[in-house]
Amino acid sequence: MIDNTLKLKKAIRFALLFFAIFTGISGTISLSIVTLLLSRDGQLQSQYPAIIILAILIYLGSGLSLLIRSKFFKKEGISDE
Repeated sequence: MIDNTLKLKKAIRFALLFFAIFTGISGTISLSIVTLLLSRDGQLQSQYPAIIILAILIYLGSGLSLLIRSKFFKKEGISDE
């Protein structure tokens, strides 16, 4: 039973880390593409609030994932020693 909970904790830690990395990278790419396209049309000034809200939502989710990972799933609690 302990082995199953250990595997579950490791899987959750990996999923939280993968989510944070994937969200950060895909969010950065999508925001750069949106910014590039809007700057060509000259609409970037009027869309700043929407871009900022989108960036906050993207990076807040990534940061919360890392915070949950660090607070609830400490590495010492999952080690095989």
